[in-house]
Amino acid sequence: EETLQIALCKIMRSCVRHPFGAAMFEPELWVFVTEQCGSWLQGSPRSAVFFQALKLLRSLEGLEPVRSSAETQLVQCNKHLFDQLFSLTLSSPPSPLGATDSAMLAELAKVVSLNFKTSRLGQYFASLPQALGNLFQLVEYPHSQVQLTAARVLILILQHLSETKQDVEAIPFVGKASKSASKLPAVAVPLISMITQGAGLAKSKSGRSAPKAPTLEEEPHLDYFFRHGLKSEFTFFLTWALYLSWHRDQETKLKHACSSILKQDGVLFRYFDRLFGRLRELEVTEQPTGTLVDQLPFVDVKDEQSLRSFYNEIVLLTAFTLPGAFRSWSSETDKSLSQFVEGYMTTLIFPSVLRTEIEQINNYKSDNPNFWIKTRSNEIQANFKEDDTTITLKLKIPKTYPLQPVKLSSDNRKGIDENEWRKWTFSMTSLLMTSESNILDALMIWKNTVTKKFEDIEPCLICYSVFHISDNSLPKLACKTCRNKFHSGCLYRWFDTSHKSNCPLCQTPWMSD
Repeated sequence: EETLQIALCKIMRSCVRHPFGAAMFEPELWVFVTEQCGSWLQGSPRSAVFFQALKLLRSLEGLEPVRSSAETQLVQCNKHLFDQLFSLTLSSPPSPLGATDSAMLAELAKVVSLNFKTSRLGQYFASLPQALGNLFQLVEYPHSQVQLTAARVLILILQHLSETKQDVEAIPFVGKASKSASKLPAVAVPLISMITQGAGLAKSKSGRSAPKAPTLEEEPHLDYFFRHGLKSEFTFFLTWALYLSWHRDQETKLKHACSSILKQDGVLFRYFDRLFGRLRELEVTEQPTGTLVDQLPFVDVKDEQSLRSFYNEIVLLTAFTLPGAFRSWSSETDKSLSQFVEGYMTTLIFPSVLRTEIEQINNYKSDNPNFWIKTRSNEIQANFKEDDTTITLKLKIPKTYPLQPVKLSSDNRKGIDENEWRKWTFSMTSLLMTSESNILDALMIWKNTVTKKFEDIEPCLICYSVFHISDNSLPKLACKTCRNKFHSGCLYRWFDTSHKSNCPLCQTPWMSD
């Protein structure tokens, strides 16, 4: 019977994967196939039938006619897989797995990750806080594919919660919750706690990171469960990748609060020490692709090249997400490591950071201001239109960014005096130098500042313009009776040509504030 079920499962999968598979079955038959797949998934997860059913389910999820006609059945199948994953990993203490069981668990975790959709969130879990607590536990589970799946699903859920501005109730968390994180949103508590109590944070006498064990020199034939150094290192960086992916999407105020917590006791600096110390050992020479900025990639922890690429992607995400802390650390680290970091960042990371910043700006839909990007000279120009005048802001990005600050300038700032402009540029420079804000954050502050500057300014009722045609001044002289404002040049010309000293509108003798 098992042999027959495996054969049927393979035949169905072949039909689904056929180039004309979408046209083979009517909707009712897709429902039947999905229900049959679900019944096979109810069997023992250690059976060959279950393994083949996992592959069939993944193929079914990839076919649009199945998703449109058998959505309810697909949700039930994937909900069952979550239940199986939690049951197999959390119902008893972790223990070494044989090759077959390890492969089955890896396939189960991978299908859970690939099939996950936030639109089904309410149907997957009876209790979202409990599910989040389970997933946070699995980030530290001694099976790399399970860890990756937990982190990938968590990133999608946390992004969804950020986009919809939702928080959840207190999350059951096995680890010790950080006291400093208690006032943060519930989803931040386990994240901050895992970071502050993560593996490899033992301090040396100097307060910085302790010497590391040679993690990748352990016997390569050993199972991941027994490679304690590799497991510790991968869990450490995976946890940071999860945190950075969440941190990036938060509002500036919350970013600042979280960074302040992580700066306490040198947690952030020890992270940088360990990350760049590892990169120097691995002699990374390729540019990151930016994959981690969008989605956590699958990593083969036993392959040094795969790990090297993963660490490289983490550097890009770190530079993009924590530029202020990164800059502070670089200025205080030892000269040898600092020189390595500067060369590495200039050669490999800066092009990707710039590309990521530009993509984020391009994805921001706005008619005012509009952005003009000069990739050859690494310049970004923002143009804000007010009345018939354009106010510009130019940002010159150095090749060592974010180690060096962005330079700001403007060749057109009508209506903004020198002192006011200095305050604006100082505010933006401080934001980019000391906080965890990216270039788009600074541009949005500039936009809000300019908007606020001109939003309550009515045009001069003599020339009907906000800016004076000759000196670009704003209407500042107000009649004490009717409260209307005029350009000084327009008003004095009115007095001269009319031979009167009356208000142009209310005609009362002119009295200004």
